[in-house]
Amino acid sequence: MPSLSPKARRTTLVTTLTAALLAVPVVTPAFGDSIEPGQVAIEGAEVVTNPAKVKHERLQAVLSNELNGFSADLDDFEIFDIDGTTVTVPRGMTLTALEDEGGHLSAEFEVTDPGERSEPLASAQALGGMTRITGACAGRIQNNTGWIDYCYESWKSTKNQSWNGGNKQFVALNHWATFKSKSTWKMYKARIRAVPKTGSTSWVDWAPKADSSKGNCKTVNLELQARGVGVGSSATQCDEWDIGKFAESGRFDNTWFGSAVRKERHLKYMIMVARNPGTTNTWTLNGDFWAK
Repeated sequence: MPSLSPKARRTTLVTTLTAALLAVPVVTPAFGDSIEPGQVAIEGAEVVTNPAKVKHERLQAVLSNELNGFSADLDDFEIFDIDGTTVTVPRGMTLTALEDEGGHLSAEFEVTDPGERSEPLASAQALGGMTRITGACAGRIQNNTGWIDYCYESWKSTKNQSWNGGNKQFVALNHWATFKSKSTWKMYKARIRAVPKTGSTSWVDWAPKADSSKGNCKTVNLELQARGVGVGSSATQCDEWDIGKFAESGRFDNTWFGSAVRKERHLKYMIMVARNPGTTNTWTLNGDFWAK
């Protein structure tokens, strides 16, 4: 591997977080004892052992998850040091890549939807016939220019539906992020995206449906609906959102464009696909930002 400058560092991480989720419905937890703790297998990666630092990072991760509607415990997160960058990996998420090139920071996770576990979905979000399968918030990814926090949730239909001539289960993915620049750095672009890795699906619905621009920050509602089932959520949109909806089922992104110095900005999208009952899907979720 060629040497990189101090401002350009690319690290590939492979973890083995098995999403062997509980089949028994519970109240709100994002995790369960049967999900393996975060692991990293990479040359130079080290488990952080300083008790004070571990506690601090875990507390921050728990707070982030609880603020986003997930129940989590301190031992649901493993803390790693990757070439000087602290990485918090939760149960159920696999950190597969981390790229730090100064003004561009990118993190990539894999998440597996097991298809068996079901958790009640908050009534304010349920539009009918869906239960939450799993979800979590990753630890903050940051460098000296800014940071990004992002989370995901997935749902499944409680009953199979007739779709494209077959008996299918609907699966919905909700992916969102908050990001902010540091010091005098100006953030001008950020993006979150999903790319299907395993599992055969077909498109059902997606939101937002189109690009949009807001002069001031406003609340927008996102909804997925088909065959009388669906889920809904809200987001705060500032500046411009530019969506990318691909022909490949389940591949979608949302990109923010604007100009913000030390001001939080938000991104979100939701997608719904149909799959064969009893199957699973693995998604690659990416979040990155650009600052100058």
